[in-house]
Order: sequence, then structure tokens, then C-alpha cells
Amino acid sequence: MEYITSLQAADKWNLSKRQVNALCKSRQIYGAVKKGQRWMIPEDATFEKYLNHYDVIYLDITL
Repeated sequence: MEYITSLQAADKWNLSKRQVNALCKSRQIYGAVKKGQRWMIPEDATFEKYLNHYDVIYLDITL
């Protein structure tokens, strides 16, 4: 199995390195392992993006 660094994953998923590290720490990226101070992420890993209150779009619907 090939691994990529958190910086490479951040580029791949259009996130910051800090966000990827937080996802690894909270076990939201399956298969991520910590080697020393670096997170090693499987090349084919995915993550679920959970909606937070910043992602919600409010629509004004009038009838």
C-alpha cells in the first residue's frame, strides 16, 4: 500500500494541511497512521466532509 503525506492529501482534497491533520487525529480518514510526527495517509483514502454551520445555505422561498 502506498502512502502520501498530509501535505499531499491537502493538495489533493483542496484543504489545508492543518485540516487534514485534524481529520487524521479524529480518525475521519480511514487507514491514516502516524509515523513520528507525520501522518501517513493511504493513497486511495477518502474522507467524509461533514456539514457545519458555515456550509449551510439559507434559501428564501416565496410562494
